[in-house]
Amino acid sequence: MTFERFQHAFLRIAGRDKEGERLSPRFKRRYTGAKGIGRLAAQKLAGRLDIDSVPRSEAIRGLESDSPTGVKATLAWDEMENHSDLNDLGDSLTAERVPIRSSARRGTTLVMSEVTDLWAPRRLGPFIREIRACRPAGIFVERLPKSVTTERLLFDVPQSREHGPNDPGFKLDLTGQFEGGDDLWPTLSARTSWIIEIDATPELVRYCILPTVKYRKSLAAPAKPAWARRYDFEGPHPEGAAGPSFHCRILVSPGSVGRRQSELARFSGAESGIRVYLEGFRVLPYGSPGDDWLRLDLDYARRPREFETDVSPDALPVIKNEGFSQLGNRAYYGAVMLTERGAPELQPLVNREGFIPDDYFESIRTVVRTGVDLSVRVRAALKKRIDAAERESNRQANERQENWRQENERPQNEDDCNPDQNDDVELPPPSPTNEQPGMPGPETVDSDEHDHTSSAIFRRIDSTLLELIEIISELRAEFAEPNTHPKLDILTNNLRALQIDLADVRDEQLTLRTLAGVGTQFTAFVHEINGLLGQSQSLRSILGKLADSGEVKSREGRRTLKAARDSSDDLVQSLTRQMSYLTDVVGPDSRRRRRRLLVHDRVESAIRLLLPRITERQQSVENLVDVALTSPPIFPAEASILLINLLTNAVKFAGDSGKIRVTAFLDKEMAMHLRVENSGVEVPRKDWARYFRPFESSTVSVDIVLGQGMGLGLPIVRSLAADYDGSANFVEPNSGFATAVEVVIPDPRPGIARKSLSRQSQSGKGNS
Repeated sequence: MTFERFQHAFLRIAGRDKEGERLSPRFKRRYTGAKGIGRLAAQKLAGRLDIDSVPRSEAIRGLESDSPTGVKATLAWDEMENHSDLNDLGDSLTAERVPIRSSARRGTTLVMSEVTDLWAPRRLGPFIREIRACRPAGIFVERLPKSVTTERLLFDVPQSREHGPNDPGFKLDLTGQFEGGDDLWPTLSARTSWIIEIDATPELVRYCILPTVKYRKSLAAPAKPAWARRYDFEGPHPEGAAGPSFHCRILVSPGSVGRRQSELARFSGAESGIRVYLEGFRVLPYGSPGDDWLRLDLDYARRPREFETDVSPDALPVIKNEGFSQLGNRAYYGAVMLTERGAPELQPLVNREGFIPDDYFESIRTVVRTGVDLSVRVRAALKKRIDAAERESNRQANERQENWRQENERPQNEDDCNPDQNDDVELPPPSPTNEQPGMPGPETVDSDEHDHTSSAIFRRIDSTLLELIEIISELRAEFAEPNTHPKLDILTNNLRALQIDLADVRDEQLTLRTLAGVGTQFTAFVHEINGLLGQSQSLRSILGKLADSGEVKSREGRRTLKAARDSSDDLVQSLTRQMSYLTDVVGPDSRRRRRRLLVHDRVESAIRLLLPRITERQQSVENLVDVALTSPPIFPAEASILLINLLTNAVKFAGDSGKIRVTAFLDKEMAMHLRVENSGVEVPRKDWARYFRPFESSTVSVDIVLGQGMGLGLPIVRSLAADYDGSANFVEPNSGFATAVEVVIPDPRPGIARKSLSRQSQSGKGNS
């Protein structure tokens, strides 16, 4: 910004500086804003604004001034208000010319000081979220990661704003107190099911709907992954040749993305909705909670049976009752990216929040909603095909059951009374009844019908499921033909599957309850450890002074004193290690944000914590992790918990004089593979799955350092890995080892990881 531009544009309210076909001289970016009062927002935040600006050469070409200069200015807002004459603001407004030197750093810096109000964390958090939300997330404006899809849809990189070919892009860097929580978009996008892309031009509107990689893999028999396929549609623009052009990308998540109170669930709730951006900046209120500009929540409530679109049905005809698959706003995450050149007829409201809802804007709404409706049709078609396959599978199962009944049905005669003649007859598996072991009958419901504990609720649900299965079995027996009502068979299978799911939920609920109790004691234990550490340090100091004083004359006394001092040293070191670990796990920075960690250092830290037991058992531990290897972004607390659990298991089962080895590497997709191997007793392959279930500990003796074990170590490891869309499993160990556990954590941004690895490699070559 030149001195003249500061004088005639920055200081002029509602000026005409941005009117016309205005593009920035360097990167050809479209200027945004029109009222010319945005700069006054600084007055609301602070009492003083300092401006230091040196224009680039592109910005001063063609100016009338023969010797353009930069500007260094100060605006003291509070002092300005005390002046009645705007022509004489004195020192409250100062501006001086800055000569443009070739070595000067070009650009503009704004510094606000004398902040008018202190921001508490409860105010700062929403502000940071709003700042981040002003730009579309990377998942909407960058190439889709391979964890979402390996195919190219309608565009690699959507056009979110107008700019020149050499534009490096816009970066928002929040540091210090403005450094918010972790960006969970990579994790959230990897858990979605479908992608919608829309390329709207006046000539034609194209739609592409594609299932994600993870959703395809999740389809199990009788469905086949190949059934979830790509669909391409096209149709006329509602406004014809005069219609707006834009790109749109939407992620669809029909189911839950995580535990209800998890950080990911809260993040997804805050970020859901299809939002609108103009020149890369958000236009409120579209896509905000409670805003239903696409009428998705309205139709989700009333469930129209079918949708009408201008798109040719050749690619996929209308599906009967397709509207029953409609979803509300919370199931969609999207960005409609408009530019002023592509949509020149858009008219903003007076308050700049939204556009005038005329036919021009209505055409944008129609195009985007058509893309969403087509995705509903695609999902309805897939569901119809899967339902047909399940009916056929049940029909075949019923047919086999009927054939078995006919083959094994015996005539009613005297031989039926002789059980010895029928010993070889194979009986069909009994239907679930209230007499099954481990399954409470209806009589148990009455005893705890007023008990609202989780255990009683689980029993009531379990009993109700059994009753429903019994009733359906009786209804099915009334039909003469086994296939008269196949939906009853489907319902029975679903109820039995629900019983299995209920058992899993019961196990997880018990795990969480146990961990909650442990966690409560854990936080209190931190203070206890801290107190013990202070006392042990004082004890060591007293023993040291006593030993140095020479007051103990006898040899036996000095020997005893030395042993006590050595023991106090060991105690201080042990408590220091424990305190370091506890700080890693429950400290304020341990869960603030995910970051890339040096894996070798983290492994060393975990080994130091377990060193007393490792030394006592005369075990050898090899940390073969490359010192420069960095992990995918992970919370430090979770990295510590993961490594401690893996190494604790290895130390327990390696045995005396055993070996433990830790290795890690990055695969071609930059996912981290962390492996912990140990000698000792081999875990049979048949038990690999069992030891990842809660409370399946094989430890029967109590270890002074490591404890007895609750059977939660490996389940915790797997749960942590799953939160990062990863896995944890037993694998075949290398030669010389009996057991190996490998944890795989994908990198949500492999491109950044590759660049970092490349820089490390180049740095290593330079140093060599």
